Amino acid sequence: MAGKGRFQSGHKKVGGRKKGTPNRVSGEQADLVIATMTKMGSDGRGKDELVGYLQTIFLTQPKIGLKLLRSLLPK
Repeated sequence: MAGKGRFQSGHKKVGGRKKGTPNRVSGEQADLVIATMTKMGSDGRGKDELVGYLQTIFLTQPKIGLKLLRSLLPK
């Protein structure tokens, strides 16, 4: 007896992304965001580059910093 949502051999795929659907954020968009964060730095002028920006986020907005960290960790 299989529960709802469990894989059963011979059944078609249900849910998820359709084949050929692009990622929500393309690699190019991600590169642009990282480049912008790097230019901002910790002082808005590029001080300490990306590391400085991320340190500022974690110090001033820890909830946002933790959400960012969670999105980067493998599931």
